[in-house]
Amino acid sequence: MSVFYGTTDELLAALRGKDLEKYRNEKAHRETLEKEAKQYRSLEPNQWPMLQFNWSLDQESWHMSFDGWESKDINEHNPDGLLLGWVQLQAFDEQLCLHNKRRDNNELWGCGSESKLAYMLAYLSHGNPISPVVVGIATDGQLCLHGGNHRYTAAKFSGEHKFPLLCSVKDKDLLDSWLSIEWCEIIPNSSVSSHVYPK
Repeated sequence: MSVFYGTTDELLAALRGKDLEKYRNEKAHRETLEKEAKQYRSLEPNQWPMLQFNWSLDQESWHMSFDGWESKDINEHNPDGLLLGWVQLQAFDEQLCLHNKRRDNNELWGCGSESKLAYMLAYLSHGNPISPVVVGIATDGQLCLHGGNHRYTAAKFSGEHKFPLLCSVKDKDLLDSWLSIEWCEIIPNSSVSSHVYPK
């Protein structure tokens, strides 16, 4: 039986091995959220919808933390593996480099992508699962975000107290010297760089 690919992106998704029906459902869901997100642009945090931070700690979702990287790309850039931990948001924000930080409401919508932040608000308002942010050390030695800037911004300005992060194993000692991080237990896995189980 032949399959009809209605659009070029559907054909490309099929060539990448994605299930066509699942892809179409995800695309429809994304388009619905994009429409909803338009109403949230430029709103002050006290006008935001109620956000539900349904943090997904499953390693299968980690590629979303890296803005859609494939597992092979994650492993290539983190040959020693990844660590998962929980940290207090305020303490983390005090250490975060200014390049990644929105300090107040004046900077909230003026930095990063307005459409991505608005989409994140719509996404979180429905309790959809969200992957941890990725942190690391910038070339100038400062703490920075490698992935999840808009997730982090939504968490900060909505009043979240704690959030999960991913980092490269090589950065652990320096992060520990700056922050009090509750690390999860790491179990090596031959097919992926590391496997995590919350304590």
